This record gives sequence, C-alpha cells and structure tokens, in this order.
Amino acid sequence: MKNQTKIALLFFAFLAVSFASNAQTFKKGSLIGIHSGTLKLAPNVTMKQYVDFFHSTLQPLMEKEFQCKLILIQSVRGKNKNQTGFIWLFDSDAARNKIYQSEGVYTPFGQNAMKKVQKTLDAWNKLGTAETSYTDWSVL
Repeated sequence: MKNQTKIALLFFAFLAVSFASNAQTFKKGSLIGIHSGTLKLAPNVTMKQYVDFFHSTLQPLMEKEFQCKLILIQSVRGKNKNQTGFIWLFDSDAARNKIYQSEGVYTPFGQNAMKKVQKTLDAWNKLGTAETSYTDWSVL
C-alpha cells in the first residue's frame, strides 16, 4: 500500500473515531430534566450575547459544580414555540438526587454547588430571565 493511501486511511479512521466520541447519547437510567419558559432579554441585550455568555461562562461552571451536562435549547415549533429552555442530563436519578433532596430543596452538596455558581448565574440573569416549568424524565 502506498504511503499516501495509508495516511489517508489513518486520517479517515481518526476522523470517524473523533465523530463517534463526540456523539451525545442517552443511556438507560439517565435522568433528563427539561425546563422551558419564555425568555425576556434585558434592554439592549441580544440573543447572541445571552447564548455566548451561557456557552463561554455559565455552562462550563454549572457542569463542573453540578456534575451533569447542561444544554441551552430554543423551541422552533409546536405548543411551546418561541420558548427557551435547558436540558439537564444526569447519569442517573441518584446523580440528580445528590443535588436535590426533594422538590426545589437542595442537599448540602447542591447548596455548596449553588454557592459556587450564584455570582455567575446572577450575571447571566442580568442579560435575560425566564420563569420556567420542568419535567424530569428517566431513560428506559
């Protein structure tokens, strides 16, 4: 086999592995919290600024402290058209319960995590706010 062919095959194998390793999957037993509401941006704040702050600042901090995956979403059609929301993805119900001991009540771990993110969350909320409702779903 020629060197160029070997290099090309190696490149495509590496590319395939890279794409596969970045794919998001929902594993059996995962817990997915879907929160949605109508976003009200602050005056002179664009959606791009709101989203950029989330991705660059809030999301990495929240994922680190709450030990989950957090995804910002926006509806495009259906009953909740034009709403903004979040998907919280936990490995399990037990992982979520590490943060919440009951409806809206943080565990000591959750309280500590919230203290670490509150300043950043407050800065993000100055860009826009939404009262959300949620449903938690378990992957079967």
